[in-house]
Amino acid sequence: MSIRLIIDTCADLTNDDLDKSVYILPITVTIDGKEYIPFTNLSNEEFYSLQKTAKSFPHTSQVPLKVLYDTFTKCLDNKEDVLAIFMGSAHSGTFNTAMMVKSTIESERGAEQASHIHIIDSKNVTFPYGALVFEAFKMIRENKMTVSQIEDRINYLVPRVHMRAFIDDLIYLKKGGRISGVTAVFGNLLNFKVVIKTGENKIEPTDKVRGLQKALLCIIETANKEDIDYSLPCYIGHTNIPERAEKLYELTLEKTNLKPKQVISIGPTVGTHVGEGSTGLCWFVK
Repeated sequence: MSIRLIIDTCADLTNDDLDKSVYILPITVTIDGKEYIPFTNLSNEEFYSLQKTAKSFPHTSQVPLKVLYDTFTKCLDNKEDVLAIFMGSAHSGTFNTAMMVKSTIESERGAEQASHIHIIDSKNVTFPYGALVFEAFKMIRENKMTVSQIEDRINYLVPRVHMRAFIDDLIYLKKGGRISGVTAVFGNLLNFKVVIKTGENKIEPTDKVRGLQKALLCIIETANKEDIDYSLPCYIGHTNIPERAEKLYELTLEKTNLKPKQVISIGPTVGTHVGEGSTGLCWFVK
């Protein structure tokens, strides 16, 4: 059986990054009462423009149950194995809903049919999640492994993708209720950047530094302390200010042994909470 890769738009990858064989399911975003689908009727640039003038805080919705059911059953009807990788289960209900759909299909069609559905919790968001998707896509294209072997390999890599990024404007964390208004105002006035990490279904602050250059160097210094697996690629992500991603790219080449494979534009699912101007780097460890 052929393998159908299924992801959601939180990976911030399009069919141009992969190919048209990959099903990219929508994490929709609602802005002032209007629902948008990333990459369909909303570009990343349009999102950040709308975010600045929105009257209310944008919110995102998980992939609908019906979309998951219809997609999975379509693949089974086409005699395809399903390899579905979704954004971290702590950040969206999509993974858990997908598992419910698999159980429903098992009840309707039997255990043998359901056994062709393989669902992975990336335990991550945006470009580190995308890094896992790229690895799965590469293995499918090579056509040397079964779907179960690829599933095992991706699950092995899930805790090994590490990321550091800085939040440029704390106001969006404040709007989302993640920090106090006083903290946001004083942090911005003093030009503080909060450095965060993702992974294992968590988004946690690791450092607070003053100024853009120190934030970028904090990311680089963290990478240099880790036991990096250089056989796997690393990636840079940014929220709509590519110049900062380019600066991080240059510093990465200058001060580490890493060579970023691609710069990824971070879309609405994560951009809703961090706003424009943030930049980060992800890599795999041994």
